[in-house]
Amino acid sequence: MSAPGEDRDELSRLSATVLAQAYVKSVEAEETTEHIGRQNRLARHRWNIVEALKTRGEALQVLERLAEHSNGQVRANAKGALDRLDKPAQEFAPEPLRWPQILWQCDHPPPAALTRDEIAERLRQSVPASRDRLMDLTLPAIGLWPQRRADIPAAASRFGGTPLAPPDWEWPTFEDEPMLFVGQIDCAELRGLPGAELLPPHGVLAFFGDHDAVQGCDSLGMSAVYHWPGADRFVAAQPPIEPILIFPACAMAPRPILDLPHPFSHAVSKLQLGKEEREAYFDAWLEIREHGIPRECVHYAASASSWVGRTCCRTISGDSNPRTTRASSCRSIPTATAKRCMGGVRREPLLPAARTRFARTLLRQLRIRRSVHVIWPTCRAGQVFS
Repeated sequence: MSAPGEDRDELSRLSATVLAQAYVKSVEAEETTEHIGRQNRLARHRWNIVEALKTRGEALQVLERLAEHSNGQVRANAKGALDRLDKPAQEFAPEPLRWPQILWQCDHPPPAALTRDEIAERLRQSVPASRDRLMDLTLPAIGLWPQRRADIPAAASRFGGTPLAPPDWEWPTFEDEPMLFVGQIDCAELRGLPGAELLPPHGVLAFFGDHDAVQGCDSLGMSAVYHWPGADRFVAAQPPIEPILIFPACAMAPRPILDLPHPFSHAVSKLQLGKEEREAYFDAWLEIREHGIPRECVHYAASASSWVGRTCCRTISGDSNPRTTRASSCRSIPTATAKRCMGGVRREPLLPAARTRFARTLLRQLRIRRSVHVIWPTCRAGQVFS
């Protein structure tokens, strides 16, 4: 994952006095925000300031002066920088991940999904009394399976990378930070799959999430989803500042599946299963979710990976980000209330038929267990929340 760069040449042209003032402003700005991504950016800015001072031999003098500053946080940051000043910088050279368990998913096509009868039989064996009621909640969905590919077309379905967008589109922000580009779906690639008829037949669905939500720092952070037709007119999207993280691009292969609701979902809670029956359903749900993945690879594969599926009704009260609807070619998709489940959050961006009335919609869901990793084609593993 890459991080935003900063113009160190510009910092090197500033005087030591100006750099010291910028260091103080960075600390003061960090005190005013609880946003982890923003704090990381400010911390990196201070690190770059210290590096600029070191190149001209003024770091010790400036930091010693800042260590006597009237602001306690400035003093603490400066003292920490002083402690690290003479220590050699750590060189991180990540080793390629070669474990076959980690690489299995991105190097194998998605397995065939269980049929409805096969799912019903597994539920009969685990929760016979509630099998029929649970089967009534089973809906078609479209699984998104990570795949390693040398070349990924810019408008193709993929996780990560950098987005192309309409020329007059504005990048969504939260807490003055550009949202992270999570990935996109080429609607044409889904044509003919069950449930795809509820999505636009053409164009791209692009998904963005606030840094703190995507990285698991704040499960209730903001997200945004856009539908853009006319991919032939797209240009490289330009954020107001470089995002704090850019995920490596990873191709995805769509596959039709049948989706059971999460054991802690509202739909299952309404069935009022007993404790033992709920635990038995949870085990069956996991087994069905992990079908086709070798047992030794289950905890490394994105078995609960992203998918489009499960229809529902919601009241959509308005546009969550009016700026995103200026262009007639760009439609914003408000986000419904997040649902807590299994230590993470299931967020449900909606594609509304109308913003102010009930809309029967197709959901894009990114669910993940704490032990599940999404494997990018560069052989790096990273958790993704949405």
